[in-house]
Amino acid sequence: MKNPRLKAEEQIENLKRQREGINKKITDLEAFVKVWDQYGLGDEGESVSSGRSAPSKPSKQPALGMVDYMVNALREDTNSGFTPTQIARRITEMGYKHTKLTPLETVVAQELGRQAKKGNRGIVRSGSRYKLAMLS
Repeated sequence: MKNPRLKAEEQIENLKRQREGINKKITDLEAFVKVWDQYGLGDEGESVSSGRSAPSKPSKQPALGMVDYMVNALREDTNSGFTPTQIARRITEMGYKHTKLTPLETVVAQELGRQAKKGNRGIVRSGSRYKLAMLS
């Protein structure tokens, strides 16, 4: 028969591993909800801009950043995801003005990796492609 103390220690370690997995899942779901709310989607994915009162916004819309363009491009996904080159091409078509010396494809690839690693904006990596968690 195992020593009760050793058995308790094993159970503690097992529960800690389970807690890590649960915490990771919670973080992923919180990122998903944040993206969902950020785009003003209702319970069924419909826009809630009409029918619900929204907080008043300044009349001048802030300029979109590169990550905003990338998220908008990823929203057009067909579940297969996009490569960084495809996203760079798409955000250029959407009107993003790249002014840095580093090639846009490189900057997009680096930023996608960073956002996916941190779980920001609901961006997830699937092989060499990226997509939004809510479209996975």
